Amino acid sequence: MARDLFFLAHIIAALVGVVVLVSMKLTAQAAATGRGQLRLPTGRNWAARLIHLIPLTGFAVLGASQGTNDPISFGQAWIISALVLYFVAAGALEMRVLPAERELAAAHAKGEALEATTVRAMNRGLDVVLVAIALATIAMLVQWG
Repeated sequence: MARDLFFLAHIIAALVGVVVLVSMKLTAQAAATGRGQLRLPTGRNWAARLIHLIPLTGFAVLGASQGTNDPISFGQAWIISALVLYFVAAGALEMRVLPAERELAAAHAKGEALEATTVRAMNRGLDVVLVAIALATIAMLVQWG
């Protein structure tokens, strides 16, 4: 029962995180093309950091599975690959996307022109984050090793 609840929380965290990231990607594309109205966060983007709940809920699923007939372990290749892909996604988010977003928000608030290099950095960083999460999702669906 606990494993099921943690698994549900894991799925919800992933879905909410992806929705936030896709929204950020649409905003970055609007900034790149100059079309659409930009809605950038004025403070820290805590919504984007919801992806950090994905491994936490995953660890809870892993722990809750230990007393079951089909336990999950850290030694399984799909767990290791999903964790590595999470670190890639989190690193790109924290080191490239969010700093670029803060720069864009500051320039937008001042009414300044948005720098193309900053917009590209945010777009490319979001591509890395979304691809890493998609690959981690595939690893979890296939569950090899």
